[in-house]
Amino acid sequence: AVAGIVGFVDVPIVFIAVKLWRTQHPSTIVFEEGLTPEMVFTLLTSIAAFTILYVLLVMQSHSIKCMEGEVESLAAAMRAE
Repeated sequence: AVAGIVGFVDVPIVFIAVKLWRTQHPSTIVFEEGLTPEMVFTLLTSIAAFTILYVLLVMQSHSIKCMEGEVESLAAAMRAE
C-alpha cells in the first residue's frame, strides 16, 4: 500500500520534472506530439489484456471465497451431527 501511495504522489513530480529540466529528461510524447499508430495499438492491447486479467483474477477470488464459505458451512454441519 505504501508503494502505491508513493507512486501516486510521484507521478505529478515526474511530470513537472520533465517540463522543468528538458535537458535531462526526454520530452513528453503523449500530450504534445501524440503517439504513432503502432504505439496506440500496443497501448490499447496492453490495457485490454490487463483488464481481462484483472477481471479473471477478481472472478477467481470471488469463487474461492464462495468455496471457503461452503467448506465452513459443511464443517459446521458435520460438527453439529
